Amino acid sequence: MGSRIIYERYVWFDNQARQRKYPNASKLAVQFELSVKTAQRDIAFMRDRLNCPLLYDKNQKGYLYKKDHVQFEWVKMSSETHITRSE
Repeated sequence: MGSRIIYERYVWFDNQARQRKYPNASKLAVQFELSVKTAQRDIAFMRDRLNCPLLYDKNQKGYLYKKDHVQFEWVKMSSETHITRSE
């Protein structure tokens, strides 16, 4: 799967969390026709590698950001289709 598709998933998840729509692995999987396990890995990558301060809300069964007005650390696509952090 191309990096641009993965990037689209990150942006979608970020927007959903920012709008407090409480996205979760199941919603991500349905939205992008993925396995739930792949969706879980995407969320873990965002939290652990991209440093998105995601918090799971058990009552809402989904994620939101720990802080108000958090900025997603945007990434850009290189010509080799690798995800690299923007400066």
